[in-house]
Amino acid sequence: MGIVQVAFLITLLILQFTVFKDGKNSNVRDNVYGVIGAITAFLMYTSTFNQVVSAFTTYDVAGLELAWGFLANAAIWTLYSRLSPMDLFLLIANAIGVASTIFQCGVWLTFRNRQPQSPAATRPSASASML
Repeated sequence: MGIVQVAFLITLLILQFTVFKDGKNSNVRDNVYGVIGAITAFLMYTSTFNQVVSAFTTYDVAGLELAWGFLANAAIWTLYSRLSPMDLFLLIANAIGVASTIFQCGVWLTFRNRQPQSPAATRPSASASML
């Protein structure tokens, strides 16, 4: 993962110091960095969906407590994006974040008091299928 982060940083630096040097193409730069930021925010907000899926099968919501922090973060950035001038990149990415984290928080509230089950316990046994 560290290699991916370093490669991403190097790509951004190359873009900044070659394509967008001396303020050239400032509108294109804003759009490129806006899209990159929106994609990054979307990936961050949906990063816990594997835990959401596992919560439905095992009733284990460990780790989904982070959704509350993500929800606060997305809500604040969504409000900020509505300020003048309105920033559509922030608004779209964080509105998606609010929606996905509300769902994640709902899953946490639904399954937080249930006893975790092992994945094997959710499958029917061989003797039960013969009946």
